[in-house]
Amino acid sequence: MKSIQTLKIFTILYLLIPSILFLLTWIHLWIGIPFVLFITFYTWKTFQGSEFSTNEFPIPLQDILLCLLISISLNYILGIGEFRPQTYDFQANNFKYYDLITNNLPVYYAEQKTYLCYYTGYYLPSALLAKVFGIETCRYFSFVWSAFGMGLVFLWISTFTRKNAVGLLVIVLLFSNTWLVIKLLIDFKYFQEYLQPYYIQLNQFKLITLPLIKNYAWATQHTIPACLGVCILIENFRYKIDLKYLLLMLLSTMFWSPLTAVGLFPFVFFYFIKDIKNLFLRDLTKDLFLMSALVVSFCPLLLYFISTQGIHANNT
Repeated sequence: MKSIQTLKIFTILYLLIPSILFLLTWIHLWIGIPFVLFITFYTWKTFQGSEFSTNEFPIPLQDILLCLLISISLNYILGIGEFRPQTYDFQANNFKYYDLITNNLPVYYAEQKTYLCYYTGYYLPSALLAKVFGIETCRYFSFVWSAFGMGLVFLWISTFTRKNAVGLLVIVLLFSNTWLVIKLLIDFKYFQEYLQPYYIQLNQFKLITLPLIKNYAWATQHTIPACLGVCILIENFRYKIDLKYLLLMLLSTMFWSPLTAVGLFPFVFFYFIKDIKNLFLRDLTKDLFLMSALVVSFCPLLLYFISTQGIHANNT
C-alpha cells in the first residue's frame, strides 16, 4: 500500500462490497445492475478527482504488516470465526450466517410469510462464499473478512502520526474507554441524572460507552464501519477530502449498520453545509448531479430498511 490514496481506495471498496452484493442478490437484476454500474462509475470518478489525492504520505511496509498482525491476533483472541469462545451475541449472529447460506436470496421465511429484513452487510460476503465452498468454510471467510477490516482501521490510526505509529496504536487499544470521561463527570450533581454506569440514558435509548475491543467483540458489524467512517472523517479534518468520497463512505456504511450511518450523518452533513456555496458553482454542478444520482442508487437499501415493521417500534 504505497500511500494514503491507496488506503482510501481499499477502505471504500471494502465498505461498498456488501451493498453491491445486496443490489445483485436481493432485488430484480434489471433494477440492481444499473444501480451497480452507476455506483461503479461514481467510485471511479471519485478516485480520479484532484481532491482525492491531497495526502500522498507513504505508508511503511512494516506498519502494514504490524497492523495486520495486531488485527489477526485480536480477531483470534476475541473468537471471530469461532476458533475460540465467542461473546453471547454471536449465538444470534451465527444464525444470520446460517440463514443466508442455507436459503435462497432474498431470504424468505415461508412459515412466517416474511422476508429477512436486517442489516446483513457484515455477514453477506462471507455467507455468499460459504454458499459456494460449503457452510463449514464460513468461519474462515468471516475471520479473514473481519481481520482485513480491522487491519484497515489500525492502518488508518497508524497514519495519524508520522513518528510513532506503534505508540499510537497501543494508546488506542489500551485507553479507548469513554467511561473514563464519564467517571470524571459523574461526581457533578448536574450530570448524575443522565449518567449511569457504562451508558448514557436518552429517552428509551442507551448509548453504550464500552472500550473499543469490547465493542468489537460484541458488535463487530457496527464497530468496523463506525471506526472506518471516523478515520475518514479525521482524515478529512487533516486533509480536505472530496465531498463525493464522504457521501460514498456514508451510504456504504448503511447496509453494515444503519446506526453507524445515523451517527456519521451529522458530521458529513456539516462538511456539506460548510462547502454549500462551492457545490453550486458551475464547475461543480456535475458533482452535485452525480451525488444526487448516488443517493437514488442506494434507495433500494433505504426502502428495504423502512419496509420492516420494526421501524415503527417505540425503541427503534
